[in-house]
Amino acid sequence: MTPRAVDVATVHAKLRLVGELLEALAVVGDVTAERLRSDVITRLAVERILTQAVDLVVSVCSHVVSARGSTAPTTYRDAISKAATTGLIRNDLATSL
Repeated sequence: MTPRAVDVATVHAKLRLVGELLEALAVVGDVTAERLRSDVITRLAVERILTQAVDLVVSVCSHVVSARGSTAPTTYRDAISKAATTGLIRNDLATSL
């Protein structure tokens, strides 16, 4: 089966959304464990922002990895690992994720 081409517009759109999410996280400011325990709104906002950012990053990694001819990742960890293996991201970044 021939790998599909990278949909550059979709990748850019998803990365822009990640940027917006990171900006929103910066607006939240420093968040301590105590603040997360005591402020349910902050906790839910941070959780949602991080969940969306992770989903978008994994989606981009999976798409590009598949387009480069690798088998489609089956887990988030697999997507990040294959992104490093194919040179999409640095190994040290993959390890930290």
